[in-house]
Amino acid sequence: MGCSCKDKNKTITADTIDAQISEITDRPDYSKLPTEHCAMCAEKHFATAFALMQEAGYHESNQQSTIDELICAIWHLAEISRPVAVQIRDIKHAVLRGETVEEAVWVKVASELYTVVNDAFNLQESPKDVITLYKMIGELVCCGWHIYEIDDDDALQLAADVRNIRHKLQQREIPTEQEWIDLCIRLKRRLDKESIAKNNE
Repeated sequence: MGCSCKDKNKTITADTIDAQISEITDRPDYSKLPTEHCAMCAEKHFATAFALMQEAGYHESNQQSTIDELICAIWHLAEISRPVAVQIRDIKHAVLRGETVEEAVWVKVASELYTVVNDAFNLQESPKDVITLYKMIGELVCCGWHIYEIDDDDALQLAADVRNIRHKLQQREIPTEQEWIDLCIRLKRRLDKESIAKNNE
């Protein structure tokens, strides 16, 4: 799966995002195995889990995906920061039991994970609201999932553009207003294209 930790200045394109992972030695340089230790990968999975659990009306249907994301976060983090990995495991157990995990718990773990990532990658910027950052990262991951399911080159490039914005956020860089506007325009055009196609069926 794509990670923001490798070759951070490289822009992902439709060609690289569609590369098939057939062997470990043949993987794209932005990918990581679930068992590879990487704090930034853990951050991505944790943020995605949080975004899934916050999606109104989809709590039950997102439960298994949330658990899967938390498991991946734990795997990536276990050898880097066991205390944070244990806290993520506790959240996973609560979700497995069908319990509601209070936002304060997510915020506490997010703050500690954010520090682990910053220390691991020498990232300096400290946003005032870590949980908003994680919500944005998680939502962009989910957005990329939906786009990637569409099988055409334009969709692949759009998924790559979404991923590049997420990479910037994980590198503690702030995408420009124009970058957000351009992405929103492209997403809207894609939505219009899909709507027209459905109406013509």
